[in-house]
Amino acid sequence: MKKQKIICFDVDGVLLNSDDETTLVSWNEYNLWLKDLGLPYQRETNNISDVPKKWAKIWKSLSIYANKNYHRLGINILILSKINSNFINSNIIHSLSEIDEVQKKITIERVNSIRKKIINDICYENLIKPFKEVDYNWVYNKHKNGELYLITNNPFSIVGLTKIAFKPIDDYVRTINTGIYNKSIHINEIKKKFRVNDDKIMFVDDKLPSLYEVKSNTNLFIDNIIQNNWTNNCSNINFKSLSFNEITNQYNKL
Repeated sequence: MKKQKIICFDVDGVLLNSDDETTLVSWNEYNLWLKDLGLPYQRETNNISDVPKKWAKIWKSLSIYANKNYHRLGINILILSKINSNFINSNIIHSLSEIDEVQKKITIERVNSIRKKIINDICYENLIKPFKEVDYNWVYNKHKNGELYLITNNPFSIVGLTKIAFKPIDDYVRTINTGIYNKSIHINEIKKKFRVNDDKIMFVDDKLPSLYEVKSNTNLFIDNIIQNNWTNNCSNINFKSLSFNEITNQYNKL
């Protein structure tokens, strides 16, 4: 079945404000990593106030260059090494995270295990919230009609979106559960399946690494690869940074 146009949204940092959840998961994972190394560590916690503000600030300054859950491995190495984040980019974090396949796998397993515990705890709903800038009725209506796909490297974000807005439809969700971490592959598969023209597909993400992946590995028009402007991730002159209303207006005009 051919579709006239499609818009693809990331979830974390775009439709779901999960800053606190992500920070808490990362703090717990960092300390379990330290424990495995035989270094001093802090016990797991479900309380975001237990995360040192200085550590959280450093982690966030590095996480803008990461777009996969196992990239925490590279970030952990950099935090422990106390390397100035001004000299870091996404290629460095990705390379550090890919050096050891065993550690990469362990990192993924740790992150998933921590997230499962937090999601099943009463604290979870205090760690996530909607964005006031997003019109969730518009998102849901396009989603249920098969025009709007959710593409995320964090399948747990679907649980969060269900709690704060609506339950996504499985047929219109793409996650790493399929074994694919590169969002451009999902987009190319959607394009092929529904025979959508390149100029009729939009992609919205808050992370520059994901935007660059899509730019490099699809034929989407550059004006249709968009960074949302309602989060604090660093912008880039190569991509539009738009408000939710600007994004929907552009999509309506495709």
